[in-house]
Amino acid sequence: MCRGVTSLRVPVDGSALSSSIRLNNQRARIESEARGMVIMGLIEKAESILTPGGVSHHGGHESPPKGARAEAKAAKAQAELAEAETEVAKEQAAAIARAMQEDEAHRQADLEEVAEKEAEAVPWDRSGS
Repeated sequence: MCRGVTSLRVPVDGSALSSSIRLNNQRARIESEARGMVIMGLIEKAESILTPGGVSHHGGHESPPKGARAEAKAAKAQAELAEAETEVAKEQAAAIARAMQEDEAHRQADLEEVAEKEAEAVPWDRSGS
């Protein structure tokens, strides 16, 4: 019995599920850090506006401004998130490919079964006439 593919079964193995959970946790942490950085940046901006002469850094060797460090940290976090999303996408693509191969194998087995049954149902004239 030959039937068309109406759905695709994608098995969810532990690694894909744990990667998805890990990605969601990382996304939440990054979003939380980004909100914190924005708030700190706004506080610094307000301090610099309200303080005569702006907010001073500690003398001599100044480290990069906090805004630049925050931007660098946010960029790094976004890169990590993109990497994690890429990894999850690769795992999902592999799971889909495995499911498609399995579905194709079942389809081929169904076709062979139908062909065998049809061959058994056709009366053969072995005498050649």
